[in-house]
Amino acid sequence: MICMDARRAADAIKSCRIKSDKGDACALAEMLRTGWFTSVHVKSAGTHQLKALLGARDQLVKVKRSLGNQVRGLLRPFGIRLPSRAGMKKFMTAAYHSTRDDPVMGASIEALLEARASIEAQLAKLDGGFKELSRRNEVAWRLISVPGVGPAATLAFIAAIENVERFKRTREIGAYLGLTENRYQSANTDVGMGISKQGDAMARHDLYEAANVLLTTVKRRFALRNLRLKLIETIGPKRASVTVARKLAVLRGRMLNYGAHFDAAVAAGPKKRLARKGDSEFKRFRPSAMKRVRTERSERATRWLQIQNLRSQRPHVKNQFGG
Repeated sequence: MICMDARRAADAIKSCRIKSDKGDACALAEMLRTGWFTSVHVKSAGTHQLKALLGARDQLVKVKRSLGNQVRGLLRPFGIRLPSRAGMKKFMTAAYHSTRDDPVMGASIEALLEARASIEAQLAKLDGGFKELSRRNEVAWRLISVPGVGPAATLAFIAAIENVERFKRTREIGAYLGLTENRYQSANTDVGMGISKQGDAMARHDLYEAANVLLTTVKRRFALRNLRLKLIETIGPKRASVTVARKLAVLRGRMLNYGAHFDAAVAAGPKKRLARKGDSEFKRFRPSAMKRVRTERSERATRWLQIQNLRSQRPHVKNQFGG
């Protein structure tokens, strides 16, 4: 069974002059005959169930944030400002104390806070289930070893990728999740339009947040954190976070491909990377190849000196190297 990319198929069908069911069927058949289509990966039922859980959690997070902002908006006209970076208990305590003398405002704020507390309890239950699932899943257990990445973000990445072998190169994962640059070029026009934002929005958001956590929460020094600190000075914090998020996606794809845990020494760069026999870096920098190159250069230099000596003795002898 072949599943075609619906967006590209729709663009091809739009080129038909007359829009009809028969014409659409003929256009699809012609695309299959000529091979002018892009096949997409069909995910399993278990992956769709996992995405349903992640979608429910994401919706609860949005409702919780909306209720908190509603409480702040109701109290602001009365000159009451709640702390911006307060936990659940401190936020509820501050809201209760600010409206305890006003029964009308107290009743409205109490209803919103109780709804927010109920959503917080449901979120805690879902997060507990994600932690237990990540412990039982070997793939999630390996990916969660990356600093700044939690169980929910790990499961969202697994649900978005599912099978890393469908990518020819792991660096294609960054483009698949919409973390690469999007440009509009036409003649003399060249406009940068940010990132493409294609693919799974939840996985892309979690990677961006993980890149921010590397600077704010993670204190351990390693290559990705140092890279973000350097890029902040040159391209700004937001673009630096996007760059690190893309590298995090590639790094986790390689961990899936090799079946390995996160190692700061291996992830530091190409000098400390564990080369494999199939890698171009291994073929280029292996000791035997370097030794053979040095031998060839030495033989070439020796031959050139011999020709120079012959030319000094016999001026009519030509240089074999074009001299």
